[in-house]
Amino acid sequence: MLNLNLVLTCISDIIKAVQDSHAKNKERLRKEEEEKIRLQKIEHERQKEQKQVQLELEKAEKRRDVLEKKEGELKDDEERLDKDYELATRMLKNAKAQMDEAIAANDMVGVKVSRELVEAATKKLETASQHREAQTKIRVDIGKKRKIAFNKLFKSVKKAK
Repeated sequence: MLNLNLVLTCISDIIKAVQDSHAKNKERLRKEEEEKIRLQKIEHERQKEQKQVQLELEKAEKRRDVLEKKEGELKDDEERLDKDYELATRMLKNAKAQMDEAIAANDMVGVKVSRELVEAATKKLETASQHREAQTKIRVDIGKKRKIAFNKLFKSVKKAK
């Protein structure tokens, strides 16, 4: 009988050990699953942030392309304006020389014609100056937009880290 009690006690202990082991294994598996889910969430967030940074980079590239196009157009416009300004200056010099000659020759028709040329050259210079002021404002605006775009990009990249 003693052996039977001993065997039953041993079997009971083995059953208890198996149950404890099973419970510990079940807890370990639950923790592993929780960790797996947590890591998946972290990876999902990282991928989401990467996509956001990529979108911000693409937007920044588009803004940069637009600004570069505007700058190119502005440069072409400035070159045309420089030519207009140079032409107006030559017109003014020529008109002044014609006026001096007409005054010296006492030619009133020549004075009148040269005065019209001076007025036309002056008007062209004024227009060129106004246009130059507008270009300066555009250049400042482009600079501000470039700075804003850079700051947005910097913030989004910094936020992603």
